[in-house]
Amino acid sequence: MIRAAEARGLTLMVAFPLRYRPNYRALKEALSDGRYGQVICANGFVHGRLTPQPGSWFSRKDQLGGGVLFSHGCHDIDIMIWLFGMPTRAEYVATRVGTEWMEGEGTAQCVFAFPGGILGNLSVTWGFPYRDQPARLQVHTTEAMLAVTGNNLIIHDKDGRRPLYEEPAGSRSPAHGVIDEIEHFLTCIIEGKEPMTHGREAMKSLEVVWDLYARQ
Repeated sequence: MIRAAEARGLTLMVAFPLRYRPNYRALKEALSDGRYGQVICANGFVHGRLTPQPGSWFSRKDQLGGGVLFSHGCHDIDIMIWLFGMPTRAEYVATRVGTEWMEGEGTAQCVFAFPGGILGNLSVTWGFPYRDQPARLQVHTTEAMLAVTGNNLIIHDKDGRRPLYEEPAGSRSPAHGVIDEIEHFLTCIIEGKEPMTHGREAMKSLEVVWDLYARQ
């Protein structure tokens, strides 16, 4: 798809909606200018339960592309790559306990090393019937902890706990960034610009997942 789009001068964009959510954009801005010191590590959580679908395409590795790490974890790996760069090392362990109806993993725990000594870990599952995850993403720095919770961004530092970004009341984007994502795609087509999640950029998180799978 990447080669075909480039050969024909077409705009190719992959649906990684997390990058387009205002709270994630606020997080990237806060980390980019170094106002909260150096990043130490990031903790990502995707905890939930998928209704068992035995025999469906979603249960089959050859049709889904793998398990929960490929289908849903790729979004959070993409965010870490966007924030910290490509990992220099990555490892994972996985299980099908609680998701035996799937051929691929239903729960995975990953650890990453990023440039500059930054560490990351990701916990992703479709097997938890009850959940109380602390946040979607926590980033710990030498001066603060920033947490993506729902559609907001919270900071904990020497001045206490407070919001850095709060979703406005009556927000026009209940789809959590999908509307912004679509508008970005249309603008890129009209103005001839390269999308933020163009094909080559979107391949990065998939390459990380495929590399992890290849080690099993």
